[in-house]
Amino acid sequence: MIFFTENPNIFNEGEFYSVQNMASLPPLPEGKVAIGQGYNLAASPNVTRVISGSISFQYLTMDVLVEKVDEEELTVHFWGHESRDGSGWQALETTRNTYYNLASAHSQGDGVYALLAGVTVPHVEAVDPPMATNGAPVTLTISGSGFLPPVKVALIFSPLFRRGWLGEGWSPTPCRSSPSAPPPSRR
Repeated sequence: MIFFTENPNIFNEGEFYSVQNMASLPPLPEGKVAIGQGYNLAASPNVTRVISGSISFQYLTMDVLVEKVDEEELTVHFWGHESRDGSGWQALETTRNTYYNLASAHSQGDGVYALLAGVTVPHVEAVDPPMATNGAPVTLTISGSGFLPPVKVALIFSPLFRRGWLGEGWSPTPCRSSPSAPPPSRR
């Protein structure tokens, strides 16, 4: 893993980041596999702000082939110190160069970074309010398990859907959690 910042002068005297190999990673989201090793970006104690930069992983094609995943699914993920409260991994918007086997994303400060592949499909357990019948805008609160930020849920209409809590023909469908994955078709 490489941490890069355009302006190394942003570090004050005595401030630094170090990249440390991880012997193991925090539990991965269901459906995700690590490609290569994970790393901890550690800040010196006197760094009190996020120093902007990028994180890059160069991976081996063989690692992708062994895991039987598509290179377009490779996404840099972040587990920050504030994530230790159980909020977990965050998928970062990732730029891929499959010719050079390189995946990069904006850094989020100190924390654990890993290159993950696979798809996590959230399970929607409840939506509140369960129904809205007037034309007023309504905010839906969606709860469930298996969510991996950023997550999107599409409301899909099909005449094949029975009348349910969203009304005749409507169904919530979790989209793939990979930022590069196209959402399902919407009507």
